[in-house]
Amino acid sequence: MCRPWFHPAHSVCRNKNNNLDLTEDDLTVAESSFQFQEEHVHDISLDDYSSIFKQKGLHFIHLNCNSLLSKIEELRTFVVSTSPHIICFSETKLDKSISDREIAIENYSCVRKDRNRNGGGVACFIHKSIAFEVRSDFSDEFENVFIDILLPKTKPILLGVAYRPPSDMQFVENLANGISNSNSFDAQEVILLGDFNVNLLDRKKKLIHKKGYRFSNEDNYSTPIHLTKNYNQLLKSNGLTQLINEPTRKTDATESLLDHILVNTPDRISQSGVIEKGISDHEIIFCTRKHQKFKSGQHNSIKIRSMKKYSKELFLEKLNEVEFPEYSNFQHVNEAYSDIITKLMVIIDNIAPIKEIRVKGNSKSWFDGDISERINVRDKLKKKYKKNRPSG
Repeated sequence: MCRPWFHPAHSVCRNKNNNLDLTEDDLTVAESSFQFQEEHVHDISLDDYSSIFKQKGLHFIHLNCNSLLSKIEELRTFVVSTSPHIICFSETKLDKSISDREIAIENYSCVRKDRNRNGGGVACFIHKSIAFEVRSDFSDEFENVFIDILLPKTKPILLGVAYRPPSDMQFVENLANGISNSNSFDAQEVILLGDFNVNLLDRKKKLIHKKGYRFSNEDNYSTPIHLTKNYNQLLKSNGLTQLINEPTRKTDATESLLDHILVNTPDRISQSGVIEKGISDHEIIFCTRKHQKFKSGQHNSIKIRSMKKYSKELFLEKLNEVEFPEYSNFQHVNEAYSDIITKLMVIIDNIAPIKEIRVKGNSKSWFDGDISERINVRDKLKKKYKKNRPSG
């Protein structure tokens, strides 16, 4: 019996030996169809994404690969053509029966946290030109890998990849606890990538994480509204900015922004976005951290707080003028924390405003704003002493 094989323009049949029965007309149609497709391929630059990785900087990508082992060959080909510095995967669907060798990518080191072959799991591949240390101070209550990226003349950059299964309603709380209990989250530059399964597009395709967005009724969201609000509050409380503004997963009926990149120094990111490759049911997301090169003798600007007006007495005086709400009435501790920090920062910015000063480009990495301010104080005291010292 003949089983039809459908082509958009034509259909042919397979014979009993499962070979195609092609007539001369069939071949003509197939050839013309191929030429049509090839012609359109030339209109689409398949190397458009390669220009992303030609920019100077440190390149990060993330993909919910929905089984790393089954996609590894295609991913290796993609990596060869782009050479990102850091590659993050979620939903790796690996277990201990899969060796590192089976999923190895040449010139990359692998750090992985498996769940099982049916779901979950995260992995991070670091180019061998990048020095790093694996962090062990983050909670195992959510799926994650964290490392410190060690660059010359730069404080360690905290890099993380995390995954939230759709059924995990404690993810935001667990992530918040992980941040609070880590050793130096607030003191580091942070780049966190992952599939958080929090859709930041409402059903009208408006970006939920943008400043000024107002929530409407529950029906306008595919993610539970309380979860999305808690997630947004977590970002705000920890000074994190979400960079991706396009859908990362598309079906015939829906568009969702589930894969995010969170950073606390957005001014150091030169580009970010989505690469549509079709490797998985999710798209690749990327960002590039600016390349910073300091030339000897050049002047660079750093930001410090001016302590001219500051005193303990003035700070306490301004603090007493603030009307704090009854924090026990807040439903979420993160909201209470955010309110306190906001009010304190208003006072601090008023009595110890941030200012820019110039330092020589060949200053050591440890020579920061605090040291510079102390030098200024020293010089003023010396000047005062010389002016008022007794003669003779």
